[in-house]
Amino acid sequence: MPVFVMVARSRPSAIFYPDEEFSLNYAPTKGEPFQLRFRTTFTEAGFDAPLPTDLWLEARGEASDVNHAGELFGNAALEISAYIALIANASMGHLEPHLIFDVTPGETSHDFLQSFLPDQPVTLVPGRRIDIELLNAFVMAFASHTERDRLSRVAVQYAEA
Repeated sequence: MPVFVMVARSRPSAIFYPDEEFSLNYAPTKGEPFQLRFRTTFTEAGFDAPLPTDLWLEARGEASDVNHAGELFGNAALEISAYIALIANASMGHLEPHLIFDVTPGETSHDFLQSFLPDQPVTLVPGRRIDIELLNAFVMAFASHTERDRLSRVAVQYAEA
């Protein structure tokens, strides 16, 4: 099966500090596990200290095609983003796919999908630090819970509110 990478971003009010990230092997209810990696990007352009700009997601795993990769990885990223919002009690913005591309080794043709997202102006927003240890424990508890789907819906509703 082909291997795809998706990158997406949002403008959150909670951040991972520089050199921090949250990575996990996400196990969907159907299909093969894939990797998700969340971090915050920073800008130094004309400022005394780096300012956080975007929540950046990278997902990597198997999917049947570029559209399936976007749906599979996007839904998982939204779920984990809702958990982050719940843990940090902060808005995580709306994750928008920026690029999805085929990285299958040995292939000479690679499908891709690119969305052009305008750069938003850098604004100073009070950011809450995301506690990676707490987030990891929370995700592990949810992953093995018998009511995982129901609890995920609650977390998503909280994030939307």
